[in-house]
Amino acid sequence: MCFALLALEQLPDYPFILAANRDEFSARPAQAMHDWDDVPGVLAGRDLSSMGSWLALNRTDRRCAVVTNVRDGVQTAAARSRGLLVRDLADARYALNTSLQTLVAEQSRYAGFNVLTGVMGAELYYFSNRGAQAPRRLSAGVYGLSNAALDTPWPKVEKGKRHLQALLQSQSQSQSQSQSQSHPSALTAAALAQALFTLLADDEQAADAALPATGVSLAWERLLSPLFIRGVDYRTRCSTVVLMDKQHTVYCWERSFQHDGDFSTRHFMF
Repeated sequence: MCFALLALEQLPDYPFILAANRDEFSARPAQAMHDWDDVPGVLAGRDLSSMGSWLALNRTDRRCAVVTNVRDGVQTAAARSRGLLVRDLADARYALNTSLQTLVAEQSRYAGFNVLTGVMGAELYYFSNRGAQAPRRLSAGVYGLSNAALDTPWPKVEKGKRHLQALLQSQSQSQSQSQSQSHPSALTAAALAQALFTLLADDEQAADAALPATGVSLAWERLLSPLFIRGVDYRTRCSTVVLMDKQHTVYCWERSFQHDGDFSTRHFMF
């Protein structure tokens, strides 16, 4: 992924909310989200160049893993694809702490990365190999991640978090009004997912004065600045929404986009 929003314990009905966009070169081959045969329980898209993924879930224990690269102008020779760390972190055959310890020990084998991983509804962690900090357990709150450290105030991160917080506040108020009127909440997983897809589809580029300097040209900084990238050779290839309700049922939707803007959607529940 290149952009992710995470909301933990912000809505009583949906204590885990993840919304993310995968940006990639159009020519890089990939498979849409599906159940993998070679890693038990894993549900993920697959990058066919590395045989890894950008976002993976595990049906067995509600494990999840999301990776973004770090765009800082530093070129690092990598022994291993970042997509493989997603595969490894989502593998429920290994304890989460063991997988995290392995990643920390082997972090130098990868080019710059950020990862969000853990068990939905239990414990979520952020870790990056740019910096000397150990994996950080995330508390309740709203988080934004792009191609710098967690919550770095890039325009797309700030905008995404602001819009997500507004959406959550609106939903909280609607639920409170429904409960006070003795009516059930009108919020469904599908309706919340649609609102999140609308948020992820924002393709407005940031003003030049607000752009970060990450070692690429100004033209690339402009192209990469929106939540949703509409380039030709490089673009947003898919959007993913993952929700877990208070009964620990997980809902996942993936939209895969074509060059002309058309998309197909896959839906999973476990």
